[in-house]
Amino acid sequence: MTRGLPVLLLAGALLVGCGGTDPADVRRADVAAMTAAANDGDADALRRHAGALAATVAAQLEAQDVTADEAERLTALAQSVRASADLIDADLLERQRAEAEAEQARQELAEAERRLEEERARAEEAARQAEADRAAEQDKGKDDKGDD
Repeated sequence: MTRGLPVLLLAGALLVGCGGTDPADVRRADVAAMTAAANDGDADALRRHAGALAATVAAQLEAQDVTADEAERLTALAQSVRASADLIDADLLERQRAEAEAEQARQELAEAERRLEEERARAEEAARQAEADRAAEQDKGKDDKGDD
């Protein structure tokens, strides 16, 4: 999840400037929820929490609990996070595809090992049969010499 790191760092930097008032605590909670969703790889929750932050900022701007500059930065953050949530989905799909390919490779390896073991067993049986045939030939040759 390295692509989400710049967004999370930006979120942390924005939190530092949010002050210690109650409205700032609400914004901090929204950003913390976004961060947790990003860390969990939950794109839907990330979109939801980004929307909640945007709604919180809009309401606080209207109530003049946040400056226009802070509101603009936080709204830009929420929009960026919403847009970046698709990356989580893409990363998840890529990871699932890679896991499926790895599982297929494990199955193919197991099948190849099974076939190799079968081939080894057949070769050992053929070697034992060849040895038995040689021994029988030698015994027959001894018997033939003894009959002379």
